[in-house]
Amino acid sequence: MKTLIELYDSKNTIDNILASYIFQPDQVVFLCDGSPKNLAGVKELQWAFKEKFPQMAFSYTFLRNSQQVPQVCERLISLYPDPVFDLTGGRDSISFAVAQFCHQRVRPCICIDWQEKEILCSEAAQEYKDSFFMPQLTINDILRANGATACRSMHQTPSKERYNALTEFFEETLRRPREWHSFCRYLQQTAAQAQREGHPLTIQGNGVIYERGGKMLQCHPDFARLALKLGFFTQLEMKKTQVSLTFADETMLRYLTSQGTWLELYVYIIAKQSGRFHDCQMSVVIDWDGVFQKRDNVVNEIDVMLMRGIRPVFISCKTSVPTTENLNEIELYAKKLGGSQAVAMLVTTTDVQKEAPIVAERAEELDVILVERDQLLEKNGLLHLMERIRG
Repeated sequence: MKTLIELYDSKNTIDNILASYIFQPDQVVFLCDGSPKNLAGVKELQWAFKEKFPQMAFSYTFLRNSQQVPQVCERLISLYPDPVFDLTGGRDSISFAVAQFCHQRVRPCICIDWQEKEILCSEAAQEYKDSFFMPQLTINDILRANGATACRSMHQTPSKERYNALTEFFEETLRRPREWHSFCRYLQQTAAQAQREGHPLTIQGNGVIYERGGKMLQCHPDFARLALKLGFFTQLEMKKTQVSLTFADETMLRYLTSQGTWLELYVYIIAKQSGRFHDCQMSVVIDWDGVFQKRDNVVNEIDVMLMRGIRPVFISCKTSVPTTENLNEIELYAKKLGGSQAVAMLVTTTDVQKEAPIVAERAEELDVILVERDQLLEKNGLLHLMERIRG
């Protein structure tokens, strides 16, 4: 394909990039109105295409309304050789006008039905059916098309060798949340002291300590022995009131002293082990101004991001009772970055139906998949929900 003429869609990122990623034309020309918002969006796409396809020429032209379609399209077919018009996305009136133009001038046009994984072609574009395929987009593809980048991850991705051990430990924390909270806080306090003393991986001292407010924290034997069995500690001695333990490495030190990390780890591991997602990332820090690399760039964090085919999945993980604001936030990210194809999910270790029923109602209204404590406790509960996500 020499030239692809694309209708810019301000609400559906994937519609903007899908045909170009499939056919990889020599050049792509976007039709868009001249509003500042759309112009900024097209320039973000230009940066994304340059990163993905450095040899592909990129340009755009303005189109205020459907009445301008014949004039603008005539100019385009005089400038570019053998253009193909993609009717996927964009305003309905403009898409219809472009389709009429193509019919009258016998110009090839296509429309991609991503849900059915098929391409609809005019008579003049039948040849493109043979080369059509549904691509696998990456998380970076989605971010770049929105003028963003994944600048770093807040937590280190676990190694495959530790997947089963980490999920086993998380499931125990889910069954005994109070003991886990006390154990984690104990490790936080004692590890901080060990750091100050110059031996950060080894804790030696009392098995029971007290926070400033007088709350007791202890090295719960069951959790400590489980951590040793699973290889998170290399040694453990518990004698009367004294404890000595050594973390296996800095990664396990960070994991075991960060209570909120475990839900993210669990969701990430289940997604990876399911084999349903070809791109999985956790604790993704998004730089929204990545195109310009400003010092004061706006950043946000998404706990887990997944890709299945062309469908992105955005997951928020909460160990406290989620709020409607939490739902609105993850739903906003999904719409902004993925459009109508995106899936938003909120996973929590709490019982939302009992503790915040209005949040459960709001999740249904927003079409956000809500995963609660009871579902996490079910065998393969989270996995079954992920298996419902279509590519």
